[in-house]
Formats: sequence, structure tokens, C-alpha cells
Amino acid sequence: MRSKSMEQRFVEEQLAAVFEKLGYRGVAKQIMKGRNVAGNVEFAVRMLHDKLGPAVNVETMEFIPQSKEGRRLEERFIELANILLRDAGLREISTAILEKLREEDRAFEERVRARRSGN
Repeated sequence: MRSKSMEQRFVEEQLAAVFEKLGYRGVAKQIMKGRNVAGNVEFAVRMLHDKLGPAVNVETMEFIPQSKEGRRLEERFIELANILLRDAGLREISTAILEKLREEDRAFEERVRARRSGN
């Protein structure tokens, strides 16, 4: 088994610290152990999108779209995470993940509107 470079260890520690602060302790532990770092960062981006993404008011079934600030924060987060991963020699995460998440949001919005108009 090859040993990790100091840069890779540093990046893993920093990413783990970020996810620990965000409350994603499981992801932070996996990253600290060096298990599928890029995959765990992608998973954390999905969880972050759940917080920053669109929402639904369950009482009125009103869809609340994602704010521009939320979009900007997600894009910036991926950009900075990719810089760290690239510096450590790890696989970068795809920016297409945001497009996929937004596509799922649009489909979800359509389902909510159809359910709302059906009642």
C-alpha cells in the first residue's frame, strides 16, 4: 500500500473539517480515513443541495425555488473543492452534478404542481 503525500493528508483533513462543521460527520469520518474522497465530496454536495436547494411548504404545497445566493454558494463550493482535490492529486468532482440536481428539482416541482392542482 502506498503512503499518502502530505498534501493529500492535508486536503483530507481540511475537507473533513469543513464537513464536520456542516454537520456531515459520517462523510468527514470517511474522508479522514481516505475512503473514496471525491465520491464522498459528491455525496456531501448532494446533502448540501438539500439545504440550499428548493423547498416545499407542506401546508400550502407551494414550491419555493432555490435562491441565486444558494446557487452561487453551491457552484463556489464545488469550485473550491475541485481546487483542493486537484492539488492533492485526487479525482475532481464533475460540475454536471449540479445540473443533474437542478433537473431533479424541476421534475419534483412539476410533481408538486400536479398534485396541488389535483386537490
